[in-house]
Amino acid sequence: MRRCLQLAANGLGRVRPNPLVGCVIVKDGHIISEGFHQEYGHNHAERNALLRNEKLGMRNEESSCAVANSSFLIQHYTLT
Repeated sequence: MRRCLQLAANGLGRVRPNPLVGCVIVKDGHIISEGFHQEYGHNHAERNALLRNEKLGMRNEESSCAVANSSFLIQHYTLT
């Protein structure tokens, strides 16, 4: 979650009125991708992390996605 919050800080000053959001995708205990909400009206953190992973030729199946925002709302998803 710490890494999610670190990533979220990269959107500071560019995502308002949305919250700052960071996302990491983990597989077998290792971070395989990450992303953050870069600019208001653009892709959200989760989408950026998934796209980054796909560009690297990695598959998202059987991974976990952790998301945290500046309001300390934390979510966890399993990707299938």
